[in-house]
Amino acid sequence: MNLTDFYTTAVGDAIAHARAAHPEEACGLIVDSAYIPCTNGHAQPDRHFLIPVAQFAPWTATGRLDAIVHSHNDFAHASHDDLAQQHASRVPWCILNLKHGACTDVLWFGDQAPVAPLAGRKFHHGIYDCYSLVRDYYRIHRRTGLPVYPREINWWHTGEDLITRNLHNAGFQPVTTPRTADVVVMSIGAAVPNHCAVYIGQGLILHHLYGRLSRIEPLTRWRKYIAWSLRYGTAA
Repeated sequence: MNLTDFYTTAVGDAIAHARAAHPEEACGLIVDSAYIPCTNGHAQPDRHFLIPVAQFAPWTATGRLDAIVHSHNDFAHASHDDLAQQHASRVPWCILNLKHGACTDVLWFGDQAPVAPLAGRKFHHGIYDCYSLVRDYYRIHRRTGLPVYPREINWWHTGEDLITRNLHNAGFQPVTTPRTADVVVMSIGAAVPNHCAVYIGQGLILHHLYGRLSRIEPLTRWRKYIAWSLRYGTAA
């Protein structure tokens, strides 16, 4: 179930708040299924948001906070700070993306939100991207919670090697031949590995490329981009 289906009225009220605040970012809380608009106290409200402690703390103290909502101005992705702060908050977050004052995307994320179907996802970096798909596959099929790694969009163009470092730190080991649930790492149009897929057996991978829907495809179609294959835990 999409949480918007459950919080329909709250999300509608949040969209109205976001449209009124546009082009600044609006922010608010969903408490007891109702939307509570908050003040954006950030020094750069057109790019970031900050909910004052006095407006936030009372609801976390009582355990009545359902979700945190904020808007973006034509940026349908989660930022590094969005990912880090959502993980710390332990409640679902919702991003309302506005373009020319109209809400074009309602994006829920966080492990507390329902897992979307693995195939057919629209790409939204940090929310629905290649690593998000790997995490969700492992949550569903391996009952394993891989770490959350906050990241900015296009990190591979700034000299970072996040996939190599983070998968190694998560406990993945190189293997010669992939088997079901191994992760295939690729370099596509970048100097560093910038894409990862799950090998699901029978010569097929599940992956999510920038700007495309997540899908299952033959591994052979992507063989020339492969840097290596990795297995979670022991490589035996």
